[in-house]
Amino acid sequence: GLAGAAVAISAPHLPAGSRTPATLVANFHTTLLAVMRASDMLGFDGRYARLKPVIEDSFHLTIMTQIATGRFWHEASPEQKTQLVQVFGNVSVGTYANRFSGYSGQSFQTKVTREGPQKTILVDTVLKNPSDKDVAITYVCREIRGAWRIIDVLLSTGISELAVRRSEYRRVLKSDGIDGLISTLKRKARNLRSAH
Repeated sequence: GLAGAAVAISAPHLPAGSRTPATLVANFHTTLLAVMRASDMLGFDGRYARLKPVIEDSFHLTIMTQIATGRFWHEASPEQKTQLVQVFGNVSVGTYANRFSGYSGQSFQTKVTREGPQKTILVDTVLKNPSDKDVAITYVCREIRGAWRIIDVLLSTGISELAVRRSEYRRVLKSDGIDGLISTLKRKARNLRSAH
């Protein structure tokens, strides 16, 4: 009860519940930059291993998988749901390990935090590229069970990464069902790894 709550508040580390959307995104960016800086030394597998726990903690992969699979989610068995979330996560981590694979002076800047639709908070950030165009990245955050998590990423074009995946997945789900999507995502995760 209350005694437990008091202990939690006085704990020196930040409990998940006290993260704001801005600190959530800033912490994720800190890890991304560290991985980019050590990119060559780490290689793909090293970047993957460093990013996995942080992505699993920062993003709500279950809700993202649910949104990306749409009505098909409700038709999936508990075992299929577990597998879907797992392979969706593997593809997400692999995509970041692939995309952030070098460092040439980049930095992240948080511009503004604003209210979004459906009780979301949007965190507008910029990836500063000294040698290339800056990239605007907006993180869509939602409070889930008392903790803020990222549930989507919007790129400068305003395109939602989740919407792109959703349309991609819908085609596979319609033709090959849930198991078809699971094997497609497994293949995709393998391809990301072998691209190196």
